[in-house]
Amino acid sequence: MKAFQSLLALFLRMIVAGIIGSISLSIHVCPALASSHIQEDQPGTVILSGRVMHGESLELPAGLEANLVVYGNLVVEYQQTVSVSDDGKYQFLYVPVQPGWVYLVSVRYQNVNFYSEMLYAEDLTNGIETYVPVTIYETTSDPRYLQADTVQIMLDFSEPGMMRVAQSYSIINLSEMVIVNDQSREYVLEFSLPSGAQGLSFVDGEIDGRFIRTENGFGDRQPVVNGDSQHVITYSYEIPYGRKGTLEVTLPVATRSFSVAIPVNGIRLRSQGLNDAGVRDMQGMEMHLFTANNLESGEVITLKISGLPEIEGDALSGQSLPIGLGVFSLALITASIVISKREKRKVLLKENLKAVNYTNIEPVEYWLEQIASLEDLHRSGQVDGETYLQRREEFMEGLRQAREFK
Repeated sequence: MKAFQSLLALFLRMIVAGIIGSISLSIHVCPALASSHIQEDQPGTVILSGRVMHGESLELPAGLEANLVVYGNLVVEYQQTVSVSDDGKYQFLYVPVQPGWVYLVSVRYQNVNFYSEMLYAEDLTNGIETYVPVTIYETTSDPRYLQADTVQIMLDFSEPGMMRVAQSYSIINLSEMVIVNDQSREYVLEFSLPSGAQGLSFVDGEIDGRFIRTENGFGDRQPVVNGDSQHVITYSYEIPYGRKGTLEVTLPVATRSFSVAIPVNGIRLRSQGLNDAGVRDMQGMEMHLFTANNLESGEVITLKISGLPEIEGDALSGQSLPIGLGVFSLALITASIVISKREKRKVLLKENLKAVNYTNIEPVEYWLEQIASLEDLHRSGQVDGETYLQRREEFMEGLRQAREFK
C-alpha cells in the first residue's frame, strides 16, 4: 500500500509541475447586492432576500424552496428554509450574525442543487437588507454536451503479480443545462473496467452511493452541472499481471487531453495513437509519459504493457509520502486553476509550490461549496454516515486552512 501511496504522491507532483495536466473546480456565482434599508426588530440579526432566476429566462416552476445554511467555527450554526413565491422571491428573516460566519443559499430544482454566492458576516450590516440571488437551469440526459478536459492514468507494479491502476477524469459540461441520467438507467456516465479488476476504490463516493455497479464497470449517478465547474471522478483498481498484459480504456466522452504515466524501472508500454512524451525526472524519480489529444467518445485506447520492475515491491523507493487515494484526489482538484475552459483554456499554475499546499489554490468559497454539497448528499441518503464524517472532516480542515491563509 505504501508503494501505491508513493505512486499517488508522485502523480500529484507531476500535475503540480504541469507535466501531465491540470484540473480544478471553480464556483459559478452571481453577484450579491445590498438593497433597501429595513426596520430591524432583533439586534444582531439581518434579513437576507433574493430571487430565483432561470438561466434560460424560462418560467419558474411552482413549489420551489430556498434553504439558507450558516457556517461558523467549521460547523453548521444555523439553517432556515422558506418557500419561493411565484415570481421567484424569497426572504430569510432575523438571520443571526456573528463574526466569522459564512452564509450560503441553495435551491433544489429537478433533483439538482443550485447555489448562491457566499456571503460573509463582515459584509452584513444590521438594518440593511442583503440581496443574494440563485440561478437555476434545466436538465438534459444528452451526454454529447460533456467533454473530458483531462483523462489521467498511472500504473504501479510494486506489488508482485499485480498491476495497480489509478484513473482520474476531469469532465466539463459545455451546455447551458445540467446533465442528468435518463429514465432507462440510474447513472449519468458509465466507466468500463477490465475483466478481472478487483479492489475498486473511489475518492469521493462508493458503490451503492454515488456509484453503481454495471455490467461493464460502474456508473456515476451525480449530475454534471454547467459553468466552469469540473466534474471529477478518481478511482483505482488492480488486475493480475505477469510479464505482459493489455489494458483497454474506453472513453465515455470526447477527451481533450489523455495521458499515461509509468515508472521507468523495467516496464515498457506500447499503444497505437499515443505519443511518447519522454522520460521526466520528478524529484529524483523517473517517469515515462505517453499522451494523446482530441479523442472521440467511445474510443478505445489499448495499452500493451510488458516487463517486470527491476526491484519488485520497491518501485518507488524513497518517494513515500503519507498520502492516500482520498488526499490524492483532493490534490488533483486543487493543484491548479483553470481560468477558461470554453474559450482559450488558458491555464495558470502556481510556480512557487514546493510542497502540497491546498490553501495556495482554493479559497474559502470552494470549501463551503464542498461542505454544502456533502450535507445535501447525506440528507438525501446518498452518502453513508461513516463516509460523511470522514469527508466532512477533510473539508473542514481545508476550510480552516483557507481561512487562516486568507
